[in-house]
Amino acid sequence: MSRLRSILPNISAGTVTAFVMLSFAASYGVIAFGDPILQPHVSIGFRAAMITTWVLLLVNSMASSFPISLAGPDANSSVLLGLMAASIAQVLAKNGADIGTIIGTVLGAFASVTVLVGLTVFLLGIFRQGRIIGFVPYPVIGGLLSGTGLLVFLGAFRVTIGKSGAGETFYPPSTDQMLILGIMLAMAFLMQ
Repeated sequence: MSRLRSILPNISAGTVTAFVMLSFAASYGVIAFGDPILQPHVSIGFRAAMITTWVLLLVNSMASSFPISLAGPDANSSVLLGLMAASIAQVLAKNGADIGTIIGTVLGAFASVTVLVGLTVFLLGIFRQGRIIGFVPYPVIGGLLSGTGLLVFLGAFRVTIGKSGAGETFYPPSTDQMLILGIMLAMAFLMQ
């Protein structure tokens, strides 16, 4: 009975974590395929994000050196991958590529970036060079994070005003868009 009591909290925590990670994966998969060219095929991005999150959670739980460790999709990388996917889709569509080629290239780019980043982090860990990140100036890190936050905010704002897709233009904003943005900012300042 005592063993069952110790297992139940772990099972419930694991279940909640899995649902949270999968909901993040779903939203990030949609972000990555937000370009108007890719949007009709957002289910492919959704499935790719779900599968990679599942694999990431499985590998992390089996191979992590930390007993209590959590890994999952990240908003910063998802926004950057979405911008990369939009750029690739726009260039290939302009050159007359079919949608199968565009989606294959985007997914191949995602896989290449994943392998490259994973290999880099792995090598930094193997050679005990994690301190190298200390040489990156704080303004660079702050700029990356604030730029990503701005892109997330603009993406949410586009959804709020009824526009969707990373490839749609936001500027110059219309009077209605400026009014909505002003109301949102005023509400944010009043809540503090």
